Amino acid sequence: MSEEHGGFVGRISIGADIVEIERFRFLESNAPFIRKVFSEREQEYCCSYSTPAPHFATTFAGKEAVVKAIGDRSSVMIQDVEIVRENDGRPEVRFREDIPLSVIVSLSHSQNYAVAVAIACPRVPHSEEEGLRKLLNGVISQIQPE
Repeated sequence: MSEEHGGFVGRISIGADIVEIERFRFLESNAPFIRKVFSEREQEYCCSYSTPAPHFATTFAGKEAVVKAIGDRSSVMIQDVEIVRENDGRPEVRFREDIPLSVIVSLSHSQNYAVAVAIACPRVPHSEEEGLRKLLNGVISQIQPE
């Protein structure tokens, strides 16, 4: 599918994921699953909170949403995706290897669920990513569970 959105043309894919936070409540920070799926920076970020489970769940949902958004355009696996937080708290997607895509993710959580939505499209200038981010934030505010 090729469409024009916000001044750029290309195939736009969306990925979404929702995770029960309870799944992460009893995982220890050094559990094999945590070490396998999350980068050191992601682990440090999540463990910097007194209750890391919502942050692990939200980061996991974000990674899953990114993999779904990329789909068959790459052989990216969840371990290849890193979600780091900028100084303003905004999530930034990074990959182990360079891929020719711009990927934006929006994350949120309630008491019981973490939700993420990601958009992947052919690489766009950083200045155009802000329009995608605003679109995503609007979407996630509509689907966030209670």
